[in-house]
Amino acid sequence: MSKTTIVSEPETTLLRFASGNGPVTRRILRTPLRDALPTEIPLIDISPSFSDDIASRKLVAQQIRQAATSSGFFYITNHGIDSSVTDAAHEACLEYFRQEEEAKMRSWVGKSRYFNGYKPPGSQRINKSESVDVRETFSWTYDPRHDPDISDVESIPDDAKRFLRIEDFHWEGASNKPQFKSSIIRYWQSCLKLARVLVRAFALSLGLPEDHFDAKFAYPDAALALNYYPPLPKASNGAPADTDAQVSIGSHTDFQLFTILWQDAVGGLQVLNRQGQWIR
Repeated sequence: MSKTTIVSEPETTLLRFASGNGPVTRRILRTPLRDALPTEIPLIDISPSFSDDIASRKLVAQQIRQAATSSGFFYITNHGIDSSVTDAAHEACLEYFRQEEEAKMRSWVGKSRYFNGYKPPGSQRINKSESVDVRETFSWTYDPRHDPDISDVESIPDDAKRFLRIEDFHWEGASNKPQFKSSIIRYWQSCLKLARVLVRAFALSLGLPEDHFDAKFAYPDAALALNYYPPLPKASNGAPADTDAQVSIGSHTDFQLFTILWQDAVGGLQVLNRQGQWIR
């Protein structure tokens, strides 16, 4: 007796977002969010990248290439940023964002010529096909005055200097939190140092000389964004409300060379895999 089995394909929807190459459309599975497998978002020990041994540095570069060409995301360990730096920055962020709105608006982005400063809830919409973002943000662009590799800002070549977007109002507006500026800049400096190591690893991963990108990273667009995500409202039964109606931050891809991302214990980061499924 023959047996017939009918397998239904999961429903899909279209996701549209901007990218460095222009608008992109992806077909997304309408399946429940699931935890990522270790092979999907690998953990890479980058301590050999700080080694004097080029063979060891190339091994890390190979792992980065594999991760970057598959999921596009990976965790790193032994990166050289001390936990005291991230802890201080985290605490400074919480103190800043938990203020009254009036205090934070002293650093309002509307005062900036370059999008530096504070952006209140509901003022951003990173994906035009989704809701406005619930998040609050404090951000600024690269400032060579705080770059440990720059000893004399005046010596920066004019062809690079004209692209600098230096402002101070956002720090002045946050001066009521004395530890905020120092803690955040210290964290940014640590990330910048790490980024310069990773740039060399990416060069090796592409089969290029290790210093191939060094000159282009002398005065980088190393912007930093501090994002604060208030809890999303829940339905009357205690379950999460319709996430299609409200998002902490919309679906997006970053335009920069790469992003170094730190998230707290609450988590929430989601990644879209090649199969069109959201994983966390």
